[in-house]
Amino acid sequence: GGVRCLSFDAEGKTLVAGGTTPANGGTVQGEPHALLFDWASGKLEQKVVFGSKSECFLQEAVLLPDNVLLGVTSGVPGNGRLSFFVVGEEKPFFQGKGIANCHSLALDPDKRRLAVVATSPGSNGNGRRLKDGEYLANHSPIHLLEFPQSA
Repeated sequence: GGVRCLSFDAEGKTLVAGGTTPANGGTVQGEPHALLFDWASGKLEQKVVFGSKSECFLQEAVLLPDNVLLGVTSGVPGNGRLSFFVVGEEKPFFQGKGIANCHSLALDPDKRRLAVVATSPGSNGNGRRLKDGEYLANHSPIHLLEFPQSA
């Protein structure tokens, strides 16, 4: 549990702390969220919930200059996603359900393209043998996304 990532907005005014509050101690499940703090005062400004308890960890979060918060979650195998929030809003305006078990994200300097690393779909991370008796190792594809040009 706890904090998994830290980042500042471009102006250095807001600190984003992302992680989870565990719901149990066995197979870790917990609410993935980001806490946005005013850096000058230390005041908590907003808690942004990134998904259900099965999505568990907010692995990485980036706050863009236009008050859009991007984040990736990963938890119970097959869960976790890429989400976009407007700061101050409770619900995301985008959740990418085609990429699960996300672990990291990076924006290009122009903020037009996004790279997301995720665990391979259908990965069998608990070590049990597959049907043919061989264990298929996990891999981490990098998904590249491009934002549409505004008119």
